[in-house]
Amino acid sequence: MHFERRTKYPTTPNGEIIWLDDADRLKLKSLFLSIDDVQARLDEGWKPYEAINFSNKYEMHDGQIYYTHRADNGTYRISVQDMEQAEFEYGLDSRTIAKRLNRGISIKEALTKAPITKNFSEAKQYIEQQKIKQRKQEERRRRKMEEYKARKYRERKPHLFDGTSQKHTLGEYTQHLMEKDIFPKVVK
Repeated sequence: MHFERRTKYPTTPNGEIIWLDDADRLKLKSLFLSIDDVQARLDEGWKPYEAINFSNKYEMHDGQIYYTHRADNGTYRISVQDMEQAEFEYGLDSRTIAKRLNRGISIKEALTKAPITKNFSEAKQYIEQQKIKQRKQEERRRRKMEEYKARKYRERKPHLFDGTSQKHTLGEYTQHLMEKDIFPKVVK
């Protein structure tokens, strides 16, 4: 069976066991690697650090480790040193480089062109400022509309606001009801 070769801990070609703790196992899981993948890498001549910490997109080719990206327009191989330099100097991660390669940008430009915004907090602050500005404009617009409606109401019915006494004349039917006292009295 194929489970017979499976080991709990990978070993280097010279027989040294690489002890994996829980953090290492979680890292392997997040990089989509199994212990068998790590063992295969070690057998190819990878260093233990590289075998554990590089994702499944890294492959050995001609005795050197490359970041391999397959796109519609071809397969790109970028050396580990170039990837580390792009990350260190420009703050680019492998996902950004892969997106750029998918768009047809050359490898050199994908590795050396700085991102549009290095600090995402600045972009978030700008968006929040725009939202606050928009809320203030909506509040100002709502307040002006209320003031306009109140002004129009005062113009239509000035007698309600200028203090003039209001006259209430009684109709004939109301006078009849008041004279005849049609409401029954409560007897106590």
